[in-house]
Amino acid sequence: MIRSNTSTKLGELLTSVYQEGKTLGLFFDFDGTLAPIVPLSSQAQMSERMNAQLNQLVQLDNIKMGVLSGRSLEDLKSRVDIPKTVFAGSGGMEIDFGKDQLYDPKGGNFWLSVERIVPLLERIIEDFPGTRLEKKPYSFSLHFRGLSPSMATGFQAYAIEILRSCSGIRYREVCQSIEVQLHKSWDKGIALDHICRYFDNDMFLAYFGDDLNDTEALEYVNKKKGAAIGIGDHAPIIAKYYLESPRQLHKFLDDLYSDLKSLTRKVSLKSNCRSRSRGTKSSVFHCIASDDGDDPEPKIHQLIQQKNILCVGFLDSSGFFDPALISSDMIDKIPDFYSRVDHVNNLIEVEDMLYESASHFSLVLVDLRLKGLEAVNILNYINTHFPNLPCIACVESINFQNAMIWKRNNKIPLLPLPLRWEALVSALHHWFYDHESNPTKKSLELHRSRSASVSPS
Repeated sequence: MIRSNTSTKLGELLTSVYQEGKTLGLFFDFDGTLAPIVPLSSQAQMSERMNAQLNQLVQLDNIKMGVLSGRSLEDLKSRVDIPKTVFAGSGGMEIDFGKDQLYDPKGGNFWLSVERIVPLLERIIEDFPGTRLEKKPYSFSLHFRGLSPSMATGFQAYAIEILRSCSGIRYREVCQSIEVQLHKSWDKGIALDHICRYFDNDMFLAYFGDDLNDTEALEYVNKKKGAAIGIGDHAPIIAKYYLESPRQLHKFLDDLYSDLKSLTRKVSLKSNCRSRSRGTKSSVFHCIASDDGDDPEPKIHQLIQQKNILCVGFLDSSGFFDPALISSDMIDKIPDFYSRVDHVNNLIEVEDMLYESASHFSLVLVDLRLKGLEAVNILNYINTHFPNLPCIACVESINFQNAMIWKRNNKIPLLPLPLRWEALVSALHHWFYDHESNPTKKSLELHRSRSASVSPS
């Protein structure tokens, strides 16, 4: 079957999805996709270029990455050095999320089910030099890459005859080997389902695979209306997108990174993802404002240092971040001043975010529409523990006058929703002035203060 290259359409699709602010899940097979097929499976490894490309992509906002393989989980992880990556080994029966692991409960029965046929297969391997049996926690593979085509045909015939005599297992040829697992055990499609449930069931999935053992993963992605991508001549026909070779995958990933990188700063504002990124515990940046009557916007640009905004609340009726609460002029301006926007919804999440990562933020916006006293408790917490972190309260215009009564006893600026950029800049300018004990200090002290941060209590 002749298939045409669809890399351009695929790139446009993934870029469009990312631009909408959705989490983009990039998942890859290993052998034949990320690493070339080699005579000995023990020698397979990713190229330095592939390793660099994946490391670049995984560092972008709203990107989730995973590698799924028929290799054992331990073997797979030893060959992929990419941070923040999910691994699924043994064809999907072992999953490592980083902090948590998940295993197919049926896997423990595998070796009991095949104990009769393993000695028979080992005898055949002795008769065919260049073959081997690779044992894994919940499966095994019969490798015959070292055989000539005619010898390989004979080996397969003998092996399959033995495998057919064993009930309760499934097997198939993949990359010049025969993979053997329990019937109805987890596969790569089931592994992807577990990964989606663990992280973000609404993420847009893209799966790259080159052979029959990627069939279930590609089927699952099609079911989720994602991008099922086949690599090379042996890719399952159900793949809706197609790249001719791993070499073309290199070019595609280069182009994809360039396109997504250019969008990253603007996408972060509209993201529904609630980031839990934790850095090294560090101190809060101490801001000093000067009051020389100049236009405040350049000073704000200096003070916020392309850091992040933390939005608390700002949800619609469905529980997602509501961009309608932010005016279009502010959406256009924020990427020029801030690196990204993170969203949380309650005091516990605020404490969790700021305790270890406060220095990453230069502005907190608190939605006064939060239930009960949640907003007041959050504002009090920030004032007490992070007095040098700019914090602004926001309320719907219809309730703005009533909220002004509350503001009389607080130094926290109050802005009506939807937020407008000019109002935010003015509020920040006043915040810096109110929170600086000696506003006549020279602007030189602004630079000195960057190395003299105040630690949170």
